[in-house]
Amino acid sequence: MRHTSDPEVTASRWHLAHHLTDLRALVRFVAVGFTANGSYGLVFLLVGNLTHRGPALLHVLATAVSTLVANEMHRRFTFAHATKRSWLRGHGVGTATALVGFVATSATLSWWHVVAPGASHLSSVLVVYATTAAVGLGNFLTLRRTLGAHRTAVVEHDGLTATA
Repeated sequence: MRHTSDPEVTASRWHLAHHLTDLRALVRFVAVGFTANGSYGLVFLLVGNLTHRGPALLHVLATAVSTLVANEMHRRFTFAHATKRSWLRGHGVGTATALVGFVATSATLSWWHVVAPGASHLSSVLVVYATTAAVGLGNFLTLRRTLGAHRTAVVEHDGLTATA
């Protein structure tokens, strides 16, 4: 790519670098989401099969475990610079956003068991996964803003530095 001093081209390159940083953070966020949802599914299905408990209790337990997994992975992987912030703030913000997701998934899970009485644990997990995916984008934007990633992630692209 040819270097130019044209301010419009320079601004365009900076914006491209900024958007690439956002895309990379989103990909990491989704990867962490898959991992956390995997831990949710394991806890829900294993404890459910071992104890034969109802979906409400299993949902609370699995959500607690997956929230801890997601919060720490987001602090260390998605928003790596956030480890410079306090553990309490990282987990506090993550837990607050998870509470929104918990309310949404709880409502959906309750609805599911009304429209499909006797639904399997596996179908319950899949319904929660679908709801979690819908809530995930809002959580990403909230965490990105409150953990300061949009101000502190730096990317170099074609010799230009962009703060994302």
